This record gives sequence, structure tokens and C-alpha cells, in this order.
Amino acid sequence: MTNKIKENIIIFWGGLAICLYIANSFEWIDINQWLQQTINYKCTFEEVTRKFIPILLTILALIGIAKIIIVSFQLGQLSIPSARHCGKQEVKLLPSLSLDEQPYTGSHTEHIRDRHLQEQIALRQQILNSIHDYLFHILPPYMKDEDIESLFHNVNLWQYSQETPLSPTMTNGKLSTLDLRHLAWNVGERLKWAGEKRALFIKQSFPNEFRDSDISSIRRNLRQQGDCIIKIDVPDKHDYQFHQFEV
Repeated sequence: MTNKIKENIIIFWGGLAICLYIANSFEWIDINQWLQQTINYKCTFEEVTRKFIPILLTILALIGIAKIIIVSFQLGQLSIPSARHCGKQEVKLLPSLSLDEQPYTGSHTEHIRDRHLQEQIALRQQILNSIHDYLFHILPPYMKDEDIESLFHNVNLWQYSQETPLSPTMTNGKLSTLDLRHLAWNVGERLKWAGEKRALFIKQSFPNEFRDSDISSIRRNLRQQGDCIIKIDVPDKHDYQFHQFEV
């Protein structure tokens, strides 16, 4: 016997029992009397028909309702996972990332960029402070303080624009053009200036001393060796400090 037949039998007898119980509760029939009459064949055909047809129709209606409920329940099981399955469902979490591996958001990237910019500004100021100390340690025997200050002002001006005209300065005549070329190389090396920029800087800052020299000649001889007061001062790797503070 298939499950479908068993299901229909259960529905039929269950519906019949429910209908008989309802009919007896509303005193439509007396179950005991009706069964006794049916067994003893004492009721007439009209009485049996009058009492049995409503019961049969009610049974059929209840069977139809029961079938609808069962089909609806089965469809609901197909569309909605059971609580048992939901309870065992695994939740897969994405692997966590360390702070270094996490993608940068826009605000975080801007923060890093701003911090890097501030570090570069601070480093540039430290380099300028070191150049200022270097100039005022090495040049006072040969230049007035106001000329040294003007020379340092020229250094500051050329950090922003090479087109800015520089203030002319003068020495007391005891420094040679070789000394001044070495000075230009030492300062320009800390500021990462190209050779031509160093040559332009020293010629414009000391127009009297370099009146007979052209830019290309100055640039070629910035590190020329010879008898001099100001020596070439090569900074250590990744550093900007000067080694030569006494002449």
C-alpha cells in the first residue's frame, strides 16, 4: 500500500470521526441511537438518507479542507528551511586583516599624505637651519653679518622660485671664486639643487666676484680642487649635516 493511499484512508476516517463528533455535539443525531438503529435495521430509508447525507457532505468538505491544508504545508516546507536546518547552518566569516593589510579608506589615505607632507616640511626646515648655522660659522671672517643674512635669504627665496631675483652680497676679498663655488656646491647638495642652479645661485649672489665668469664655466668647476679655504663637504648618506665648521 502506497503512502498516498494510507494518507487518504487516514484523512477519510479522521474526517468521519470529526463529523460524527460535531453532529452529536449539536444534537443533530444521537450517535448511539443512530448506530443501534443502523445495526438493527429499524430506521427507514428516508430517515437514514436524511441523517446520513449531511454527514457525508460534511465529511467530503472536511476532506477537501484537510487536503488544502496538507498541500499548503508541504509547499511551505519546500520554500522555508526548517528550524533544524537553520540551527545547523554555518556562518562563514571573512578572514580578518591586520592593520597593515587593511585597504585604505579615503580619509586614512589623506591622513598619511598630510603626515608625509608635514614630515617633509619639518625636514626642509631642519636643513635650512643647518645651512644657516653653517653660513654663520664659516663666513663671518670674510663677510659682514648683513651680507651673510642676505645670502641665507637668497637660499630661502630659491626654495620657491628660481625666477626670484637674488640680493647681491660681497666678501672682503679674502675668499676666491673657488671658495665660493665650493660654498655653492655644499649648500646646493643639501637642497638637492642641480649643478646649473648652484652656478646661477652663486653668480647672482656674488655678482662682483663672478663678473668675468659664465654659468657653464661655474657649473663645470663647482668641485674643482685647489688651494682654498672652504672645502667640499660631502654629507653622509641620508643626512644633511655639515662636517666643516671651521676654516
